[in-house]
Amino acid sequence: MLHSNRRHGLKTPQLVFHFEQDSTKPSQVEVSDHWQVLFEEFQILANKYVAQKIASHLPDQALLVSQPPHHTRKLKELVNYLKELGYTLDPHAFEQSIDRMTPPEVQQVVRALLLKTFSTEKYFCTGVYDISRFYHHGLDVPLYTHFASPLTRYSDALVHYQLQSALSDTTFHLDTETVQRIAQQCNAKAKAARQILENAQHLFLSCYLDSVQQYDAVVVGIQEGAFDVIVLPLLLERRIHTIHLPLKSDTFDPNENKLHLIWQTSQQQQQQQTSPTNQKRRSICQKQEDDVLFPEEARQVIAPFDVVEVIVESYPVRNPPLIRVLARNPFE
Repeated sequence: MLHSNRRHGLKTPQLVFHFEQDSTKPSQVEVSDHWQVLFEEFQILANKYVAQKIASHLPDQALLVSQPPHHTRKLKELVNYLKELGYTLDPHAFEQSIDRMTPPEVQQVVRALLLKTFSTEKYFCTGVYDISRFYHHGLDVPLYTHFASPLTRYSDALVHYQLQSALSDTTFHLDTETVQRIAQQCNAKAKAARQILENAQHLFLSCYLDSVQQYDAVVVGIQEGAFDVIVLPLLLERRIHTIHLPLKSDTFDPNENKLHLIWQTSQQQQQQQTSPTNQKRRSICQKQEDDVLFPEEARQVIAPFDVVEVIVESYPVRNPPLIRVLARNPFE
């Protein structure tokens, strides 16, 4: 009930790697949302009420966490983008509106696109910011802090000292300027931790792939000379530039938001393409049913939420490791 009553609650999914015994190369990878609802809801409750307690006792020294509003322009563009595809995203109830979307692949893609509009959490000292900047928009609470993980974050340990001061009604000996400097250091460390996690996942994923593999990818954006895809089983987002593909030509139609690719084919392939029927679009979007492949002219039409075949190339020995994604020629 607590979880369903909160308007927002999206979390960034993570890749989980599994290793065989005595092996340093991942043998399996899966996507995990890390949604332990009971634990997370009680943790949010604890953080929220601790924030209220220390803010009332230490109005100028409390260490809190805020999250600015979502990027308005990006969110509006995403809402309009999904509306054209037949999906409604309620800015006031993200999770509920996403749960109503079908099939499940659409939910995964929309979550990934929506998370890009979110702002980053920031630690701050209450004596430095105006109260209008205290709000945590991600959790929809006026006061919030990090209290529940003192063994892994220094910010939580400091909040424990502040709570102890509030409960025992004793003096807290750090001034506003010192707490703000600690908050800035915590922000720097949190950013570094996120970057380390991304780099580690990228490294292990490159080791897991370690060769040329073929996957289905979902098209999430189209523009002149390029299109963006997400490989859902790998949480891999890449932009594919048409200049890197063996094409005769590529044409972007801004009115229909479609990209027309004319692929290069050998004479033998042209002789084999004798089928008079075109192929229907493979899409996770329920709206689109028109043709996608035209064999007689080696033309492929790409639209948002289409499923296209891609080739994933991994180079784990490079520094940093490189993972390339290229569209596969559907006429080969």
